[in-house]
Amino acid sequence: MNAAKSLVASLLLAAASLAPAAQASVINFNDMTGPDTIRAYGTQTLTTDGFTFKGTSSSYVIGSDYNGNNDRGFSPYNGTDFYLTYAATTLASATASAFKLNSIDVAMWGNYGAGRTATLTGAKVGGGFVTQTVDLNPLANFSNLTGNDFTNYSLVGFDNLSSVTITHNYIGHFAMDNFVVNAASVPEPSSLALFGLAVAAGAFARRRAGKAS
Repeated sequence: MNAAKSLVASLLLAAASLAPAAQASVINFNDMTGPDTIRAYGTQTLTTDGFTFKGTSSSYVIGSDYNGNNDRGFSPYNGTDFYLTYAATTLASATASAFKLNSIDVAMWGNYGAGRTATLTGAKVGGGFVTQTVDLNPLANFSNLTGNDFTNYSLVGFDNLSSVTITHNYIGHFAMDNFVVNAASVPEPSSLALFGLAVAAGAFARRRAGKAS
């Protein structure tokens, strides 16, 4: 019986070791528009990299050099395309799959002063929410002569999500980029086979224990 229990434990550990880790991907909006152009979406749904973005007001993809986007301009700049919205935006998987949001780059469009924040509210699959508020840099973008006016924020607890809604606490546009997401892991056939063997071994051990008693 002890040997059967050891076999069950070994098979379960082997299945766990073969289960693939969720692969991180980055939603960066690159190559969605020309470098000196802007692509408007309004309240239409934008779909990219397997995810959708739905704005409640005007929303755009901004080209890397659009309208003076550089280190000395008021507009946020990181040398690449990014997403811009005026009001709340909701992110979701295009296939309605659960996902995890690890981090996000954010910046104000222009200089709206100190005390500005953005709030991310994640809706959990099966119910419940997770919320995190991040501080936005109070300096005007032209003061940040570093080649990147965006600030990266790591998120805590934003897993098993059905959607994430992003808002900000001022009247004006808000820029986002480099959403690092994880798709939910799906066990490989080899992992499922090992798990099945473990279940079968457990049933066999219980039958033997019943006969012995």
